[in-house]
Amino acid sequence: MSSTPAGWYTDPSGRFEKRYWDGARWTEHVVTGGVQSVDGPQEPVAATGAYPETGYIGVQQAIFATGGAGAGAGGSGITGFLDRVGPDAVDRPEPMLRAALAGLGGLVLAFGFLVRLLPDDDPRVIAGILGAAFVIVGAGLRLAAPIQALKSAGTGIGLVGIPTLVIAITVSDAENGWLPSLALAVAFALAWALPGYRGRTLYLGIGALFLLSAIGVLVGGDSKVEECNRYIEEGDFDSFDEECQDLYSDPTAFILPPEVVTNAGDAGYVYLVGGAAYLGATWWLDKKRYRGAGTAFAAAGVFASFLGTALLVGDYGDYGAPLFTTVVGAVVCVVGAHGGRRATSWLGALLTSIGVIWFVVTAMKPENDDDISVAVILSGLALVGIALAVEPIQRSLATRSSAPSDGSDAPPS
Repeated sequence: MSSTPAGWYTDPSGRFEKRYWDGARWTEHVVTGGVQSVDGPQEPVAATGAYPETGYIGVQQAIFATGGAGAGAGGSGITGFLDRVGPDAVDRPEPMLRAALAGLGGLVLAFGFLVRLLPDDDPRVIAGILGAAFVIVGAGLRLAAPIQALKSAGTGIGLVGIPTLVIAITVSDAENGWLPSLALAVAFALAWALPGYRGRTLYLGIGALFLLSAIGVLVGGDSKVEECNRYIEEGDFDSFDEECQDLYSDPTAFILPPEVVTNAGDAGYVYLVGGAAYLGATWWLDKKRYRGAGTAFAAAGVFASFLGTALLVGDYGDYGAPLFTTVVGAVVCVVGAHGGRRATSWLGALLTSIGVIWFVVTAMKPENDDDISVAVILSGLALVGIALAVEPIQRSLATRSSAPSDGSDAPPS
């Protein structure tokens, strides 16, 4: 039994702006553009048990099962394309142990064959052949395998085949480090959109991350590690002593290795801005009920936001760094809460907590166990205070969202 009170809520089918929830099921009363009307009976929707607070997975399954077009029924552009991808763009797949194990099994199996069959000398040709074979076999299992476990194994095989094939084609002795990442982004996006691996959320998320990687390499240029190594090769020890002595003392070295941290520069902003863009896409897709596709961008957005924060946090000073961390975590948490995404919400809350604790410790500079305990207590109080301050804002936004478009809170007659 749902605990959600009766009222107007965003229509879970996506066909109208608001639909009336009578406290037990979705009714046929709807509102669009301030005009109230009556839709057909909603028994298929009610049968899924998809209440306002529990998401839209069952609702969207009912829509596809009854011949509907999906969250963007009749849409064009992005929503029309997502409708053509199918229900995987709408629904987040239910976690299944056998699917996870079979997928990992396929990945390990393909990787084992790759290691066993690659020659030591000039492996690119064989790698290309093996990569193409893995892609074909994986797609074949996805399309024709009679049981779900084999389909999942095909997904894992494809995860090895696609990068193997792309790297074999694009990697060379020339300095084009951005090209493999861009090619991988395109390849995984195409795999997600085309028959065979269509709708695999993991593929779309990986492609999104590789896109940021390509842009980051283009913007960031050579890392400081490479530059310092070049000084040594050229015998320019004066430049090395002047610029490279503090290479391994970066304050973020405990999070990321110097080879990554020192390549930050503008690349850190690429990941941070890209992460914000992906989280924005997640917000929009959740609002449109394309939660399957939204999951890919949520994962990519969280990872990119964390990476961008780690790369840039050392540039903001003693107090700016923890505040910067807190703000990024809060944004991630808000996006997760908006879409009912537990993992995203918790990861955002974790990053926010790290920022708050970091700020309190920086301000207090504890010197003994008593000081540390006081800093921990104050950090906990600060986090609880933030939660209490946010709650009325969140309640206000939820109330505004649930109000009918015509401004009336009264139930339909």
